[in-house]
Amino acid sequence: VTDRTLARWVAQNAMTELGMSGAATPSLQLGGINWIVRLERSPTTDPDLERADVLVATAPEPDVVLARLSGFVVAMQGGAR
Repeated sequence: VTDRTLARWVAQNAMTELGMSGAATPSLQLGGINWIVRLERSPTTDPDLERADVLVATAPEPDVVLARLSGFVVAMQGGAR
């Protein structure tokens, strides 16, 4: 299993977490690697939906994104982003 494959799994898990609870775990360990998960939300033309981009990198190289997953989630209440 490659680092990019593990990063995709981390991104998929984070997107699932986001859809279920509205938040994603910012860091975790999988496959003996410490991962950093960044979440970027942006508005859509539908006020009830937001675009969510999950970016995953390793802790030693947080600026090197190994996986990116985009999806749509229910918009946060109160406009907090």
